[in-house]
Amino acid sequence: MNEALTLGFLLTARNVAGVVTQNYTTASGFAQLDPTLPAPFNFVVRDGVAANLRTFVISAITRASPGQITTATAHNLVTGDRVYITGVSGMTQANGQTVAVTLIDSTHFTIGINTSAYTAYASGGTVSRLSGLSAAGTWIAGAANVTATARLERSVAPDGPYTSLSIGIAPKDADGVVLLNAQFNLDADANAVNESFTVGTTEERFGRLRVNNAFGSELLDLPLSLMTEYYAGSYFTTNALDSCTTLAASDFAFAYVGGFPLVACKTAMNPGTTIYFNAGNASAVAPPTAVSAVKLTKPGSGNPGAVDLTINLNGASGNTCVAIGGAGPVATNANKQYLQSNWGSGSYIDNPRARARFGVYKSADEFIYLRENF
Repeated sequence: MNEALTLGFLLTARNVAGVVTQNYTTASGFAQLDPTLPAPFNFVVRDGVAANLRTFVISAITRASPGQITTATAHNLVTGDRVYITGVSGMTQANGQTVAVTLIDSTHFTIGINTSAYTAYASGGTVSRLSGLSAAGTWIAGAANVTATARLERSVAPDGPYTSLSIGIAPKDADGVVLLNAQFNLDADANAVNESFTVGTTEERFGRLRVNNAFGSELLDLPLSLMTEYYAGSYFTTNALDSCTTLAASDFAFAYVGGFPLVACKTAMNPGTTIYFNAGNASAVAPPTAVSAVKLTKPGSGNPGAVDLTINLNGASGNTCVAIGGAGPVATNANKQYLQSNWGSGSYIDNPRARARFGVYKSADEFIYLRENF
């Protein structure tokens, strides 16, 4: 979730006889639906398996600061969720906005924006957990190839997985021309009536990136346990389908623990360039080659100590070490906030972090006595 999805679809303008309207073009100015704006497409979302993820119909929006939305049926949104508004008549200024929810009750919430100066609400509209919408295209001879992007917003707490997520559209141009009812094949608001056309179906998961503490000899490279996971309904598990994610080694910020010989960049990321993921596990080589552990380079004899690692998933801070030497450069931003999780703050917006210690050893494998009871 929260990762951009790319959608592609073809729109054709036809007259009442069903003939393509050749002069419905961007160049002529006759086209009344701007394919570079997401709002006229009225994007909606619904999962075909999980009933809780769907679009909710709006029955009222107040002119106030902040504005308040009333839904026609009970929603399942919570404070902090973000929803996309579309299809509103009257208060059209609200259309195309993704807003933050502050819960009032099961059919009311405020939206964090001042609607006092907006036109009065008349009718219609929906909200759904979409964001990051964009669109691009040009009308040529009555047809437009549209490329759009959308994100399914993560909820405040983990949910899903959603195995049959459909994104739909119900285009409407400035003259009020809409898609033919016969083409509707998606009931996004679960009222038993199709009102949208499906432009894409996929699977969405609430993901996170996990890194575990590590320890070992300062004379050996130290393997890091790093994996992508997803929420499976009641727990997180390794995402065995993820062989796409990559990180830059410079996304790792190093903070050395004081009081030890181990100081800035006596250890470094290995590899110092790209870190791949193969079936959810970090690897020094690109898939499908078998996983090769990502490591911290050995600091060498006389350099015990510890370093706190933070993976910058949303914003850059700290310094990194991608090669052995003096103080390293500023760490970079992976720009993968959709892999943040709750690592102690109580909210799912934390960067993963771990401590790596050199000069600490595990207990010996030898034992004096072992007895098994059957």
